[in-house]
Amino acid sequence: MAMRDKIIDAPSPKSVIVFCQSTGQHNLLESNPNVALSMAGQSYGGIWSIWENAKDDEANIKWHNETMAILKPFTNFHYIGETDIVQDPTRITDSYTPEKWKKLQEIRKKYDPDGLFFGYVDGT
Repeated sequence: MAMRDKIIDAPSPKSVIVFCQSTGQHNLLESNPNVALSMAGQSYGGIWSIWENAKDDEANIKWHNETMAILKPFTNFHYIGETDIVQDPTRITDSYTPEKWKKLQEIRKKYDPDGLFFGYVDGT
């Protein structure tokens, strides 16, 4: 009921909540050793809070954060391209398996040893 109420009470009619469920026998949770993709899963959900006026910032941010809190117990991983790593930096490493995260760090150390390019942790 809490999620239903949040959907009904969204302060902006432009905001979107999407849930998708994969079907079939393929195990999407299997890791591919040849790529450093973020997590894959059989289901996906996301909240996009969309509004136009700065005067609506407080209400929309509050709604977004409360909606995220409702979904947090059902969240295992994050897609790095669509998660707010500023608000919750733990989502960075939660977007990769430990092995993939280690591989990305090794690649960065090899090709960008001085940290010239932006990385995810601590803005370095």
